[in-house]
Amino acid sequence: MTDALASRIVRNKLAAQRSALVRDAQYLADTYRRLAAELADENHLPTVPTGDSSRAAAAAQQLAQGLAELRGMQEIANTTLAAKEN
Repeated sequence: MTDALASRIVRNKLAAQRSALVRDAQYLADTYRRLAAELADENHLPTVPTGDSSRAAAAAQQLAQGLAELRGMQEIANTTLAAKEN
């Protein structure tokens, strides 16, 4: 297997992992919004209860950290593969 082919395979795998992570995060965010709205309707509460908003903020921060780590890994892989190609 050539280095160019190997680098393409690695890039494609990293892109697929990132896409899956973003898709999962979007699903979780949509589910959280839906459940929060249902809870608010059932209990006549504001759309996002105070305690839930802090949990949502913590989850969003964890997601952002995970995405940053994934981007970092992709940059390292791209740099390493580019160096091998040269």
